[in-house]
This record gives sequence, structure tokens and C-alpha cells, in this order.
Amino acid sequence: MNQSKEMFGLEFEFSCSNPSEETKRISDLINSIGIPAVFKEWHYTDAQKLWVCKPDASCGIEVCTPVLERGHWGDVERVLEALSKDPIEFDESCSVHVHVDFDSPDNSWSSVRLCSLLSWWVKFEHIFVDFAVPWRKVNKYCKCIGETFLFDHDEKVSLPRAFSKLSDKYLTMNTFHMFNRRRSSVEFRLLEATKDFSLVEKWVKIIHSFVDSCKKNAPPENYTWADPEDFFSFVSMDDDLKVWMLERLISNSPKTPSFFASENSSASEYFRIKSLRDFG
Repeated sequence: MNQSKEMFGLEFEFSCSNPSEETKRISDLINSIGIPAVFKEWHYTDAQKLWVCKPDASCGIEVCTPVLERGHWGDVERVLEALSKDPIEFDESCSVHVHVDFDSPDNSWSSVRLCSLLSWWVKFEHIFVDFAVPWRKVNKYCKCIGETFLFDHDEKVSLPRAFSKLSDKYLTMNTFHMFNRRRSSVEFRLLEATKDFSLVEKWVKIIHSFVDSCKKNAPPENYTWADPEDFFSFVSMDDDLKVWMLERLISNSPKTPSFFASENSSASEYFRIKSLRDFG
């Protein structure tokens, strides 16, 4: 499958009692392992070429990567390894944000394709929310679009209308920066705070796989919830990644099928894929 060529960036949030002091210290830590980083007061970071550390009122501090090229992680693993040895902590208010840029070099993102991305996220949001740890599901800085009544289940949404409706920065997926003409990126906010590179890498792969699938599909006919099988039929990913996501879905989902359209169907899909992986 042809992959999209979008650039992306990451924000890692941490909690602390003295943001200015800790932000400077973390900036110095990253510089100490030979990776250029700067300490700045809070601002919107746009197209930076260095790591940026800054205070954040919602959590404590924020550590932002440079702009990254898809498939090339730069120094993310090294920085997270250094942070994992540092006492800096995170709590349930913190998270990891993924920004995917849609001003692609091949100019392949038409308005229809971008509308498809926004619409399919709304359609499948409950699957992504089930993937999330319990405290992210109720975080006020990561509001579920499906709980906001922004869309009717059978509504056909134009791109300008989708842009406007999803421009709230604190939605699970939002067009805040694009809508405000700051930069051409969409933000995904569901992943919990972590220093684990493997977790971040897998989540970003899922986001990129979802983006690829949206790019080659028209917007959905409606916003009624779909089963996990529908999601995995829509999103192409390798079996190992699919099993990992299903394990997370089952682990983090409510014990009653309040989010899953069919709890049994997710379990059967999990065991089907697991058997493929284990026994070929």
C-alpha cells in the first residue's frame, strides 16, 4: 500500500511543582546527551528544528520534538531513554499528543480526503477511546467528540463545517491549529503520558495506518458506531500491531459493552489474529 508522506511531531507532558525550574532542567538534560534542546516560555511551537521544553498550565511541562519525517524517529528513543532514568514524573492529567501535518509534499490531500479523515475519526472514535486507559476517557483536556452532540448520526458534513466543529483544542482529535491557520496539522490527544518508546511507536503507527486508510476511502455514509471488525477491515496494519491494539482494547474497555458495539466480536477477532501470529 502506498503510504502518505506527512510529517509529524510529538508532545510529551510531565507534572511538576515548579514548571520553570523543571523545564530548564529537562532542557539541560536533553542537551547533555548531545541532542540540541531549548527552554522557552509557553508558546505554540510551529515547525521547530530543535527539541523545545516549555511550561504548560494544564500539566506542568511539555517536551516537544522537532518536526519528524514519517518512518524516521530522529532522537525520540534516546530522549525517552534519558527521561526514563530521570525522576521527572507524570500523572493522570498528562498525555502524549501526536500532530500529523497534511501539507504533504505530493499535494495529495484534497478537501474530500481531509473531510474523510475527520469523518472517519468521528465514526471510529469509540474504538480509539476503548483503546485509551480509563483516565484518558474522562480527561477534560481530551473530550470525546461522540459525547458533544456535534454531529447527527446520519449527517453529511462538508469540510468547512467539519473544520469548524472540530476546532476545539481539547477534543480527542482536533483541527485547532489548521482552523486557526497556525499550521496544517491535525492533533490526536488520546495516548496517556509515557516514557516508553515502544508504546509511542506503536500508537503513531496506528495513527499513520488510520490516516492512510482515510486517504483512499470516501467519507462514511453515517456516524453510527461500528464493530472492531469493521475498524480492522478499514485500517490495514500488520497482525502483530493488530493483536497489540486488540489486547489494549480488551484490557481498557468497560466490562459491559457500553463502548464496543459487540464485545464478543472483538474477542473473536483477537483470538483469530493471535492464532495467525502464533501458529502461522
